[in-house]
Amino acid sequence: MRAMAEFGPGPHRSGEIAQKLLMDVTAAGPVRNGLIRKGMVYSPQHGDTAFTVPMFDQFMRRSMPDWAPSPPATAESRKKPKSSKSRH
Repeated sequence: MRAMAEFGPGPHRSGEIAQKLLMDVTAAGPVRNGLIRKGMVYSPQHGDTAFTVPMFDQFMRRSMPDWAPSPPATAESRKKPKSSKSRH
C-alpha cells in the first residue's frame, strides 16, 4: 500500500506498483488480491488498482515518510533459523 501511495491517489497500473516493490507482477498478484478481499483497494478496470478510501495515499505518506522498497522475500529467507539450544 505504501508503494502505491508513492504514485498518488490512483488508479495505478498493477505492473507499475509491482515494479516499485521490486517484484514480478505475477508475484504481486496474490498480495493485490488479498488487499482487494480486505476492502483496502479495488480494481476499477483490468490491471488497475486504486485505494478505496479517499486521500489514503496522503495518509500513508505521512504515516511512513521514510519508506523505501526492500527486495522481496525468497523461500530461503523465510526459513526459520535453527535454534542454538540443544535438547537432551
